[in-house]
Amino acid sequence: MKYIFLIFLFFLTSRHTNAQGLKGSQLTDSLLSELYKSKQDSEKVKIMIKISRSLLTTDLPVALKYADSALALSSNNGWAKGIGLAALSKGRIYRTTSDYAAGLTNSNHAYEIFDSLHLKPAMGDALVEIANIYERLGNYSKAIENHFKALTIYEEAGLAENIAFEYNNIGNSYYRLNDNPKAIDNYNRALNFHKKSNNIYGIASALDNLANVYGEQGEFQKVNENNLQALKMFESIHNEPAMGRIYNNRGNFMLDQNHFDSAMIYFEKALAIAQKLGIKSTLAYGNGGIADLYFKLAKSETSHPSLPDNLKKDKTTLLKTAFIYYSRALDLSEKAGDLENMMQYTAALSEIEEARGNFKKALLLFRQSIDYKDSIFNDENKAKISALEIQRLAEIKDNEITLLNKEKALKSLLQEKKDYEVRRVRNIQYLTIALLAATAFAIFIIALIQFRNNNHRRKANVQLQQEKEKADNALFELKSTQALLVQSEKMASLGELTAGIAHEIQNPLNFVNNFSELNYELISELKNEIHSKNHDEAISIANNIGENAQKIIVHGKRADAIVKSMLQHSRQNTGQKESTDINALADQYLQLSYQGIRVQNRALNVTINTVFDSIIGRVNVVPQDIGRVLLSLFNNAFYAVNEKRMTVNETYDPTVSLITRYDDDKIEIEVKDNGPGIPKKVMDKIFQPFFTTKPAGKGTGLGLSLSYDIIKAHGGIIKVESKEGEGSSFIIQIPSDKIRTK
Repeated sequence: MKYIFLIFLFFLTSRHTNAQGLKGSQLTDSLLSELYKSKQDSEKVKIMIKISRSLLTTDLPVALKYADSALALSSNNGWAKGIGLAALSKGRIYRTTSDYAAGLTNSNHAYEIFDSLHLKPAMGDALVEIANIYERLGNYSKAIENHFKALTIYEEAGLAENIAFEYNNIGNSYYRLNDNPKAIDNYNRALNFHKKSNNIYGIASALDNLANVYGEQGEFQKVNENNLQALKMFESIHNEPAMGRIYNNRGNFMLDQNHFDSAMIYFEKALAIAQKLGIKSTLAYGNGGIADLYFKLAKSETSHPSLPDNLKKDKTTLLKTAFIYYSRALDLSEKAGDLENMMQYTAALSEIEEARGNFKKALLLFRQSIDYKDSIFNDENKAKISALEIQRLAEIKDNEITLLNKEKALKSLLQEKKDYEVRRVRNIQYLTIALLAATAFAIFIIALIQFRNNNHRRKANVQLQQEKEKADNALFELKSTQALLVQSEKMASLGELTAGIAHEIQNPLNFVNNFSELNYELISELKNEIHSKNHDEAISIANNIGENAQKIIVHGKRADAIVKSMLQHSRQNTGQKESTDINALADQYLQLSYQGIRVQNRALNVTINTVFDSIIGRVNVVPQDIGRVLLSLFNNAFYAVNEKRMTVNETYDPTVSLITRYDDDKIEIEVKDNGPGIPKKVMDKIFQPFFTTKPAGKGTGLGLSLSYDIIKAHGGIIKVESKEGEGSSFIIQIPSDKIRTK
């Protein structure tokens, strides 16, 4: 509890004393809010490390305090992973402040912890930080070696984003080694990975890096294209820190092209973002860029007529202005602890003082820049790193010695066990010989039994194979019989349909015959009237002949439509859906079914009720299949009312109803009868193949089963509602959103 209170006090102090560093950082404020709410120490450690990373570009001292607090809390709880994460965070901070020895110590410590815990991705992160430090030290071969190790870990773990950023890091190392072809190759690899995951930040970073390489090669068109693409992408994701960096890069590009006014605009944009977010490194680069601009103008021997008025100054003023901006950049770099920039800007200030004739100051500044360079790449740093490497080798050697001593002790113990084992073996050798003899006899008996069992098993397998062949033959015959029954059902429905069609087609044929005979007689009269030159009467007879011919055409077309319907029902089903008028199709099969029943039973008179929903219109269905379903339902309905008619009194009115409905979800076709109904005990079986309530020879039991399969194939359902003694209702539902035509 005491420790938690101290941590809480530290947070309050940090926020109060570093308000400027935290101001405007919504991420940091959000993390601080999470930190105060968190209850578990492991969660606090993770949040403190996130806060530390968020402050890496704005306030390094506070970032280090949060990393130290995370390390202390993890150590108190004995949480090894937390210690490793905190050490890695400190390594990043020390690398940023150019304390490379401390950075390498912490990063190596983090790697060893992650290695002991077998945390592969975290090991890769530590190797990346170690590589970055070696890169700052100018040891690019070591940097690339560690980057390759990290890349291998990320590839084994399948971490695409980490792989992409590692290719980017490797490209940076080759770029600093002036190996531009390999730098471009690795930047392009990073670019391709980021494009696959659509990581806008990664794509823009790779394009910006490629622009830097192309700038070194003098390919300024490619520099311009890549630089502008990267800038647009950073602007699209509103990543202001990245926009600040790329505005500085864009300014440098414009300065290289002697576009001084455009360069100034980009440097000022970078400074505006850096001042808003408090990013010292970007502020330093922005001031340094403006200083470069004024210094270049001061050194220029040619005039620049297109310069804006605010840049048209004499050499003395230009040198003075450049000196002011370099001084600001140096001050910001000192506050950020960036020794590389401090070295660069003191060297530039030395050149300016030399140009102004202040040779003594120029010499002092030059020596100061050399001191900064030595502080980065001096022998002390190299000695510290060598000492660290020697220390690690010594630790490895100590571990090997300890392991060797353990192996010797283990060998001694194993020798004692071996001697004991020899004595024990000698004591049981005679018993073993006796047991071997007994075992040999037992093996003989077992082999004999096994031989007999194998014979029995072979015979059983032969018998089993014979039974299997019989079963396969029976199954084949059963399937053949089922196929014949299905075909029988289809032919039965066709026969019932044919009877109805024959009755239906008789009426139009009678009309055709009657009107044809009448026209034959009228033609004879027409000839007589023409012979008698009775013009008016001849015209009247001709008109009658024409009207009769028109009626012959109408009834002929009706007969043709009936024949086509029959052919369509009987033809091979292709399963192709067609635009079909559902109401007309249902009404047609209702009339055909009724006429077919009437042919078989003249005494049956049924009241037919139809209610059609005109909204349904045309629907995409397989008309032959839907027709078979409707014909089966109509035949069952007429069969049911006929059965009831023969068992009740004369007041019974057999009725079959056809109702169609449409709503936003489905189309319904309902076939309803007032027959005897379906008994409850068989309701669950009526859609099963070969189940029927009709007497033997009256049905195959496949009508409703086939209907169920057809409707299911259309994405719909068929259900039944029935009350014994009152009748049944079969309802077809087809999803309208799947098949309705617009």
